[in-house]
Amino acid sequence: MLKRAMARESRLRRAQKIAVACATLTLVAGQAACLAVPPPPLASQGPVRPTILDEGVSPQPGVPFVEWPDGGSFVIAVEAQDQPFYYDAFVDFDPNANSDPTEPSAPVLQPTLVPATTPDPVTIHVVLKQPDPRFCHTVEILVAHQFDQMLPHTPDSVGGDIVTWFYIPGGGDCPVIDAGMYENGEFFDAASP
Repeated sequence: MLKRAMARESRLRRAQKIAVACATLTLVAGQAACLAVPPPPLASQGPVRPTILDEGVSPQPGVPFVEWPDGGSFVIAVEAQDQPFYYDAFVDFDPNANSDPTEPSAPVLQPTLVPATTPDPVTIHVVLKQPDPRFCHTVEILVAHQFDQMLPHTPDSVGGDIVTWFYIPGGGDCPVIDAGMYENGEFFDAASP
């Protein structure tokens, strides 16, 4: 009986060793399989906001220019990650030009579609007619996934970007907005007479 018990214990130990060896081999093989299988492709990100690249903008943005660019040419480089986008241009945009705030001053162009053709930045040349040189002007070019149809100066929820130039003909002075009696930032109390 002792021999049988020892034989049974020996078989149990052998079975345990085999089970441990199998589990170890399964674990190692599973890890090797995980390392050998490439990851699945990333899910599509959806639309991405186009971005104007400062180094691809001409004339230099943020620096007032005193002479209208040759041929009225404005250049922007846009990173759109191989997705279509729109651009539009405005000169002296005033959202309150009309009595109806949903009808801002019209753009110089109509929104123009740039189809997706390359993952590289896209260069856009916009030719604008010179505005009245007796006055200072603000020139803006906007890019967007799409523009709000009711508010053409507003990108859709995906977003957009803008570059702004200031045209000061002849380098003269531009009129400054006069805040009148509120120029120090203080407002009267509506409750006081």
